[in-house]
Amino acid sequence: MSKIKIIGYNQATLANDFVGLFRTHGQSIDIIEPDDFLQGNYKDNDRFVVAVTRDLELRKQLITTLDERLLSRATLVHSSCVIDPHAEVGEGSVISQFASALWRSTIGQDCLVAPYCMIAHQSSLGQGSLMQPGAMIAGSTTIGSMCVLGMRSNVIDKLSICDWVEAGAAALITKNIEQPGVYLGQPARRVNKQE
Repeated sequence: MSKIKIIGYNQATLANDFVGLFRTHGQSIDIIEPDDFLQGNYKDNDRFVVAVTRDLELRKQLITTLDERLLSRATLVHSSCVIDPHAEVGEGSVISQFASALWRSTIGQDCLVAPYCMIAHQSSLGQGSLMQPGAMIAGSTTIGSMCVLGMRSNVIDKLSICDWVEAGAAALITKNIEQPGVYLGQPARRVNKQE
């Protein structure tokens, strides 16, 4: 029987939260440290979810390794979520409590959508992207790969956000973003990481 492996750190709250979420669904699950995963210390029939969120470069490396090794992913959509029948959820993604994915929205592979997030109609969240609690994406918006939408951040409708954008907590994105980086404030503006 396959086992679900959460790729993360044993001491990390998020990895342990995922263990609890999957166990409530009767799954056999444990945590595998990123170094152990990269060294191949797992069984061929294991299925994986990436719970590394602080180090985006490592997160990308783990996702690339999953792809290169053609490994299976586990997907979890919490029973309290509202997922429209016309919405798509990619393999390896975790959609947490009370999140919503509305009409024809798309959540890419290996995404993490925290509690109380909303992805509105015809919007998409790129592979490996993260939405922290309460983040909102308005309709007809495209979020690139490996992005982070901070706690209670908002993206207004009909925008396009490039790959590798990090929006800080409560950021309000009102324009297309074409340059990777960290964006803070209301309206959000690009800042140097040292600020």
